[in-house]
Formats: sequence, structure tokens, C-alpha cells
Amino acid sequence: MATPPPYEHNDARYNAPNDTQAINMGGYNRDHGGTFAPGQHPVLKKLLKLTLISATIYLLMMLVQAFFTDNVALSAWAKTDSETIKTSAVIGNIVGMLIVAALYALVYKLLAKGKNAGRITGIVFCILGTIGAALGLLNIFSEYWFLAIFSAALLVVNIMWLVTAFKPEVRHNLV
Repeated sequence: MATPPPYEHNDARYNAPNDTQAINMGGYNRDHGGTFAPGQHPVLKKLLKLTLISATIYLLMMLVQAFFTDNVALSAWAKTDSETIKTSAVIGNIVGMLIVAALYALVYKLLAKGKNAGRITGIVFCILGTIGAALGLLNIFSEYWFLAIFSAALLVVNIMWLVTAFKPEVRHNLV
């Protein structure tokens, strides 16, 4: 029976880190997002921030739009000052804002958990929101021109969100 070679302290075979040690040392495959915990990659964190910014802009826009435009639209539509119609409009706006907030929360939560479903869902809603924001730019020609500012901001943030969502680092870090 052959005896193993004597252990030499400087022998590279014995001093090289194993896979777990290399991961914990940092720098091991970090360029491709392989060692970050779900939702912890810096680019994914940027995507989460953009989600919150987009949600804030959109909800503020809905609030301002409801405050300034509904009374005029209701009086033209109903030809009356009925309190029931105004109450229904306010309740409709609140329900609409809650639905939008819930969808943003869904996308945010899925992305924070590192789920690819959050990215896909976010892409679908972001594309729809970007189309709506582009159409909202037409408000520049109306008496509610200030709503176009919200639409322009939302358009910029949504485009940044889409560009970030399609980065390889994000795709590789989601399950």
C-alpha cells in the first residue's frame, strides 16, 4: 500500500478554497448575478426602486386627475349636480387607485422575492402604462396641461424600468 505524499503547507492543492468558501469570499461569479440572494442584486434593487417611483407618479397623477377633472366631466355627463353621481365617481376613483396600488404591490413583492413572474407581470403592466402615458401627453393641448407633466415623468420612468428589466443581470438573478 502506497502512502500519500507528505502534506506540504504551501501546496496549492490543499490551500485552494472550495466552492462554498469561494462564494463567501465574494467575487465568484458576481458579474453574472449568480451569488446574490433573491432580490439582492444591485440592478434588481434599482428595478425595485423604479417600481416604487412609477407607482408614486401614477397614483399622484390619478389623484390630481380625479381632483381636477371629475367635477367638470360629471356635470357635462350627467347634466345634473346629483350627489349620488359624485359619490359614485369618488368611490370609483378610490377603487381604481386601490387596484393599481395592488398591482404595483404584486409586481414589487414578486420581484423582491426573486421571482421571474414579477418581471414578466411588470413588463406587461409597464408596457400598458407606457402606452397610457404616451397618450396622456395629449393633455398638453387641453386645459389640464399639467397632467402631461405627470405623463412625461411616468413615460421616462417606465422606459427606464423596461430597459432595466431586460438586463441580463436581472434575468439571471430571478428564478
